[in-house]
Amino acid sequence: MSISKQLKSDLIIRPIEQVFQQHVIDGSSFYFRELLKDINLEYEFRNNLSDALSININDIVIVGSAKLGFSLKTKDFNSFDHLFKSSNKNIDKSDIDVAVINKRFFDKTAHEIYNSTRHFDRGWMKENWRVNRYYNKPKYLFNNYSQYLAKGWLRPDYFPNEYLANQKWINVCDDWYIKTKRRKISVGFYSDWIYFKNYQIDQLSFLKNEILKLEVSTSEQLS
Repeated sequence: MSISKQLKSDLIIRPIEQVFQQHVIDGSSFYFRELLKDINLEYEFRNNLSDALSININDIVIVGSAKLGFSLKTKDFNSFDHLFKSSNKNIDKSDIDVAVINKRFFDKTAHEIYNSTRHFDRGWMKENWRVNRYYNKPKYLFNNYSQYLAKGWLRPDYFPNEYLANQKWINVCDDWYIKTKRRKISVGFYSDWIYFKNYQIDQLSFLKNEILKLEVSTSEQLS
């Protein structure tokens, strides 16, 4: 596990919501602090994105391995850039994952997509919502879009191209793709903090359980 001693300790002795606030919300991100060596760039990026979205900078949170230095999404808790370190291929570089938590923007986006797809007309979706800038092989993207919508968040990589074509925030992500040394900026839009918090806390709770199991296993071997 590529996890800091401080986070391990906090997960064991502190309430999980406190750990969430301290390690996920507060403080600088691993990528900007340790790799770019400039935490001011993190605030510049968040400010650029908040301007493009017309929301408060506090509604933008860098998450995932770019924030913590390792991924909470895999059982191995892989370190940031673990694939790139072995392949040295740009395609294997870790993304910079960004959570945007703003109900007004979420509702506006969901409503615009509803209208742009002719109220989710099946014929329109079959013809126009099978590929986009993220997927060039035909895939019925509406199913994926709906699954995440039910969880309280929107995944732009499942948006129809017709909607994506006119978004200012995409230009910001494209600009920072260059500034972050060719790293994909992956943005997710949450309708409410409760959905974002619970998603992160569920992952932290799983990590805590894995750490506790490891602690028990180690103590048994030593006894």
